[in-house]
Amino acid sequence: MFNEYMILRTPRRGLISGLALALLISFMPADGFTATSSNSKVYPGRITAPEESPVRGIQKRLKEIGLYNGPLNGRLDEKTVDAIRAYQKQAGLPVDGLANGPLLYHLDSAAHQAQRLLGQLEKSRLKQSKAAQDALASNPKIQSLLKTPGNKNHETTATNSNPDNSRSCYAFPTPACLISEALAATESIKKTELRNWALSGLVASQAFAGDVSAALKIATRISDPRLIMTALGRISQAQVLAGRMTDAQETAAAIPDHRLQAQAYLAIANGQLLAGNPGLAQTNLKSSLSAAEQIDDAHQNALLISEIAKVEAGAGNSEAAGRLLAKAEKMIRKEKKSANHDRILGQLTAARAEIGQLDEAMEMANRITDEEWRVTAYILVAGYQAEAGNISGALKLADGITSKRFQAIALSRVAIAQGKAGDDAGAKNTLRRVKDLSKGISLSYGNDYALFRISVAQAKIGLFKEATQTAFRIKNSALQVRTLWSVTLEQRIANDPDADITEAKTSTAIKALRNDLDKTWLMSDIALAQMENGFKAKARKTFDRALLSARSLKSDWLRARALGKLAETLVALKRQ
Repeated sequence: MFNEYMILRTPRRGLISGLALALLISFMPADGFTATSSNSKVYPGRITAPEESPVRGIQKRLKEIGLYNGPLNGRLDEKTVDAIRAYQKQAGLPVDGLANGPLLYHLDSAAHQAQRLLGQLEKSRLKQSKAAQDALASNPKIQSLLKTPGNKNHETTATNSNPDNSRSCYAFPTPACLISEALAATESIKKTELRNWALSGLVASQAFAGDVSAALKIATRISDPRLIMTALGRISQAQVLAGRMTDAQETAAAIPDHRLQAQAYLAIANGQLLAGNPGLAQTNLKSSLSAAEQIDDAHQNALLISEIAKVEAGAGNSEAAGRLLAKAEKMIRKEKKSANHDRILGQLTAARAEIGQLDEAMEMANRITDEEWRVTAYILVAGYQAEAGNISGALKLADGITSKRFQAIALSRVAIAQGKAGDDAGAKNTLRRVKDLSKGISLSYGNDYALFRISVAQAKIGLFKEATQTAFRIKNSALQVRTLWSVTLEQRIANDPDADITEAKTSTAIKALRNDLDKTWLMSDIALAQMENGFKAKARKTFDRALLSARSLKSDWLRARALGKLAETLVALKRQ
């Protein structure tokens, strides 16, 4: 998970105001008001305001809608002009940066509409929360689950952390003490929404640790009923991982939210397939589909149906999976064009390709109008074509992609398939093309991701030196660490003598990360990957480093999140 907590750094008011502005612009008059510059005076080397222009009022309105964060000084300085230009561009006005009466009038109207929309958003939030609360209150199954002896005030036994206990926990960690420390941290989180979010994560950690009763106690401390429903879904999924399918079904049946219930039943079906019980899996797939079909949002409905289709295909029911995907596609076609339309079609395309319906996937990809989503779909189809043995078709499809970044990603997937098929020469030749393409990739996070895919492909076919060089071209620090670690893992698996060198470079890159939550999260994931690949001693050392990083966190919110993650990691390490 990348920087999930970073969302919280955006000021709430600015974020919501920006959303409101984006919404209101969609129904503003296209022509707007025409700004003029007939009464402005301009002096060399200096930005000045038109005579008698209401600059301060404009600054105030721009601040209210989140576009200006400077002082209300009535001066038409560069920051004010930049904010005016940003507003004019978004509102469809002539972008001249001038401050005048018509602009203030327009802003007054916009600010008024923004405040009205903010009110509507708040009402919508309260309405959703009330609906969720009513659903919880009227569901006897949930009440039965959440009722625990001696739990009168919806509290757990967690209290503020004892320093001696904390030292003992960090020295000799167990899932129970890590969760206890995390719960103690939540007591000091002042913002209700952050505390609820942290508690929701700890529900999953506690359930994953095997103590569902304690997880339910934590859930009763969450004040947002929507997050309680999410917590119940996580409990059900944790029960699946523990092999407690009957308990998981009872929890899933108690979830009143159709989307979350469908996801819970789908997780149970997956678990039963892995356990070798296809008949029971089918029963839960039907329950998942039944819940999905009750969702009013066609896009959410279609996405869930596509996930169900993939599990059906995994169970050997390819025809049933195809029918479900056809149903989902038909559902989306009936919907009016929306911002999500092409994204959903892209995901349906990916599902078609994943279950082996490559011709149908190509037909669907060709119907995607947004170029970026269409190209993304082509990349997925090319990858599955290559895995199916159609290397020439995959290369032809990749060659048709004009963007160097996307073409490089597509060819990287083809190279991996060639390597798996034993065609080392073909894989190396494809990666030579990828290397040439990568030279023309400019710097951005999206391009960093392309370099990540290239590096992993190089490592998987044994080009470790090239893979490491590509990894160091990645500018995003967290992604660079994940890439270097992926290369190290491939080297370990291949018994490459230079694996220690790459691992040392990875450790240096981790130390350079500025945020200790990033460090904790990354090292937890690395420890799990090490354990899964048989490197138990290394996994434990990496976990200990992650724990040390978590201990450095000063924020109660961040520490609660980190310790919950570590508790889940430790459970997984002990289960291996």
